[in-house]
Amino acid sequence: MVFAFFWAIAAAEYAPNTVSLFGAGFLSGIVAGPLVLVAFSALFKAMATAQGRSVSMLNAYAVYSYALVPVLLTVVFIFPLEIVAFGRYFFTAQPTPYSLRPMMYMILVGLDAIFALWSLTLIVQGARVLLDATWGRAILSVAVPLLLLGAGMIGGLRLLLPAAGAH
Repeated sequence: MVFAFFWAIAAAEYAPNTVSLFGAGFLSGIVAGPLVLVAFSALFKAMATAQGRSVSMLNAYAVYSYALVPVLLTVVFIFPLEIVAFGRYFFTAQPTPYSLRPMMYMILVGLDAIFALWSLTLIVQGARVLLDATWGRAILSVAVPLLLLGAGMIGGLRLLLPAAGAH
C-alpha cells in the first residue's frame, strides 16, 4: 500500500537514494498497514451500524485482513519483479517506467490490478456474509470506506507534496 502511494507520487524524485526509498517504504508499511486496517474496519463498522446491522470491530478487521492476502502476495512476488525490471525508476515521473519497458510495465501493472480486483472481491464477499446483505448493499458498505480513506490519503499526500507528479 505504501509503495503504491510512492508510485503515485513519484517518490523517487524526493528520495536521496534507492536504499532510503525502500527503507522508508517498508518501515512505513509496518506502521501504516495496521492503522489503515483499523480505519477501514471502523468505517465499515459505521456503515454497518448505519444500515441497522451489528458487526464487531474484530470481525470487520478479520474480513479486511483476510481480503488483503492478495495484496501481500503482490508485495512478495510481483513487487520484487517490478524492482528488478525498473529499480528506482518505478517510482519516478521522468522517465516513467512505461517509457523504459512498456510491455513489462503493462504486464506487471496488469498483474497488480488482477490481485487488487481479487482483494476487492474478497472484501465485498466478506461484507456480504458479515452483513447478511445483498451484493449491492455489500458493495456500498465497502465502497464508501474505500473512497473516504482513499480520498483522504490522496488529498493529504497532495497537500504534503503539491508538486508530486502522478503516473
